[in-house]
Amino acid sequence: MSKDIPTAIAMTDNCLKLVRARYVRGQGQLTALDVRHVNGDTDADLLPALREFARHKAVKGGGAYLVLPRHLAILKVIRLPSQEERELRQMAEIQISSQTPYTTDEVEYDVQVISRDEEGYTKVLLIVIPKDVTERFIELAEQARIALAGITISSIGLLGWLRYQAGRTRVEAKSPLALCNIDLNHTEICFIENKRLIFSRNVNVGLSELRSSPDELIQQIALSIKYYESEKMGGPLSRFVVVSGQRDLQEFIGQLEGQLQMPCESIAPTDGVNLPRHLRQTVLEEESGLTLTAPLGIHFADRKQVVNLLSSSIRASKQNKVLKRELIKLFVCGMLLYATALFVWSIRLSEKEKQVERLRSAVSELDPQIDEAKRKMRLIEYFDQYVDGRIFVPEVMGQLAKLVPEDISLNSLYLNERCVFTIQGYAQTREALNDFQARLVNEPMFRKVNLEFATSRRIFTMQVTDFKFTASLCDEEAP
Repeated sequence: MSKDIPTAIAMTDNCLKLVRARYVRGQGQLTALDVRHVNGDTDADLLPALREFARHKAVKGGGAYLVLPRHLAILKVIRLPSQEERELRQMAEIQISSQTPYTTDEVEYDVQVISRDEEGYTKVLLIVIPKDVTERFIELAEQARIALAGITISSIGLLGWLRYQAGRTRVEAKSPLALCNIDLNHTEICFIENKRLIFSRNVNVGLSELRSSPDELIQQIALSIKYYESEKMGGPLSRFVVVSGQRDLQEFIGQLEGQLQMPCESIAPTDGVNLPRHLRQTVLEEESGLTLTAPLGIHFADRKQVVNLLSSSIRASKQNKVLKRELIKLFVCGMLLYATALFVWSIRLSEKEKQVERLRSAVSELDPQIDEAKRKMRLIEYFDQYVDGRIFVPEVMGQLAKLVPEDISLNSLYLNERCVFTIQGYAQTREALNDFQARLVNEPMFRKVNLEFATSRRIFTMQVTDFKFTASLCDEEAP
């Protein structure tokens, strides 16, 4: 069990789950559990639940580890010509821009080794998540007054859960296997070999659809296995493990075995874990079908396998805080300077001739304060020169909003220090993409508009085109 993992908070599309576990006499024990249902994934939906979690003793004592849903991350299996850890990370970093629609500066990432071969190559799993996603959850945690210890994805929690069950001999994990975690509204399928995560996939079919018609989930499972085999990600699968809070899945397991032609078994998320009576009665019995696999597994994961996507985002957040504090200090200094000048001016006008000498004496006493105020004024003048000519982001965003056609969806906006503005998203029609490009070219604010790429892909039955534009917001790019 990883001693570095505090309370885990799992974010899903319909609820937030707070889980705390530990080993007691060699067996895992659940020590804290809370579930908060939400109506959506907006900040307004999530913040009240997070504030309730912040009151827990388990969170106050050591912070929390956020477990984000799989669909927020990008996972890529790549083969690299090295076996040295530092070189593998450098090579994987270079691959980010070609394997994902993001640049290295736009993402948090980590690399997990899958296997090494005799030819000197290493197969690794590249885990990428956009910075705007991590920064959003960092901001939510700060508003809720939760100290974050880390951010990871649900696939790592499922791997930790399997590791625990294998240690309890409840699951045979020596051969490659597939692990299917069925939640209320979605399902995550993980492929694992030698207790290492090879790949995972999120499917928008959950327990609610499974109860009425299991065919769609079985089809998605079969497609995932077909992709695993076609890409030769690992060895032949020996078994298929289904994890769900719903225990009466015998009929579904039978249908799945017939379709996959391999042994299938069903295990509850809390099998082999000691549950205190009050938690079992107040939460688990009321939440039929609830799965705690990912947040529970984080506590039992191998520390070396726990992906933490927090570090650089936290540094950026702290820098923003420092900048805000400095701006507030400058504003206060300016107000003090203004108040001091107004005070001196009003006294000089209101005092009579008999009070001139007294006024001069008073002003002489104020000289040190005036010198200090002048010093602060110079700071303000320097700050004014510093921000002069900077780009006003709200103006750019407002103008961009007028240019975006209806069939265009934007995923990412990024402005670098060279005044290069990057726009990424997808278009439902090619005509909408051409129209958007024409509008950008004709807009004086955007100079040197360039279409970096436009790639077609299919989202279920809809054909869309991913695109990336770059444009300069300055007359000349900074050297």
